[in-house]
Amino acid sequence: MSWLLRPYTDPALYRAIAYLLLGFPLGIFEYVVVVTGLSFGAGLAITLLGVPVLLATLLLAAALSTFERELAVAVIRRVSAGSGCGCESVTGGRGPRWRSSS
Repeated sequence: MSWLLRPYTDPALYRAIAYLLLGFPLGIFEYVVVVTGLSFGAGLAITLLGVPVLLATLLLAAALSTFERELAVAVIRRVSAGSGCGCESVTGGRGPRWRSSS
């Protein structure tokens, strides 16, 4: 019977639940900000005011992706390679496959 309750005593379970509960509203916020910035910048591109808006939106999207990566690293408690997934491409077969670099 202890095998049934063992996963509930693991702190990693509660970190993952907290990450998922935090990630949903954060993901909606990030999506709205990026899509609104891209749409607003594209609409204003004809007036040349849109180019700085598009640039600022892309920089904000890069900052948000860095924040998401750091949040995921904090939850899973592993060191990030800084390149995103920490994977390298392996050629061959029908398409690219991915192998972990760690």
